[in-house]
Amino acid sequence: MNCPACQQQLIHIEIGPVIADVCENSCGGSWLDRLELAKICASNASISHRVLSIKSKTSSPLKEIKQCPHDQKNLIHRSYIQNQAVVDECPQCGGIWIDHLDEFLQIASDFIQKNNLDARQARDFFSEQFRQK
Repeated sequence: MNCPACQQQLIHIEIGPVIADVCENSCGGSWLDRLELAKICASNASISHRVLSIKSKTSSPLKEIKQCPHDQKNLIHRSYIQNQAVVDECPQCGGIWIDHLDEFLQIASDFIQKNNLDARQARDFFSEQFRQK
C-alpha cells in the first residue's frame, strides 16, 4: 500500500491492538483503518519507541489532495481538537491519514484525558468525530 501524501511504500507497525500503516522511510505519516484510532486509545496502549522515533525524511512537497490507499477516493480534511489537529478521512471506507506524529499523539492524549470510555464508546466517539452522517 502506498502513502497518500508522498506515494512511498507504507510499512506495518504494531500500536497496541492495531497494525498501522506508516510512512517510516519518507514523510512520517500514518494510515489507520476505520476506528483503529479509537481501538488504540481505548486500549491505553503505550506508543512504542519505534513509532515515536518516526520523523519526516523528505523535503519534497506532499500532495495537497490525497487519495485513500484502499479505494483511491479523495480524502476530506477534518479538524479535531478545536483545529489543533487535522486528519484526512476517506468518505467511503472511513480510514484516516494523519500527516504528523504530533497530531496522532495530540488526538490520542486528548481522547484519553477527556474521555474515560470503553471500547464501544470509543468507536462511537470517533465515528461521530470523523464521519458526518
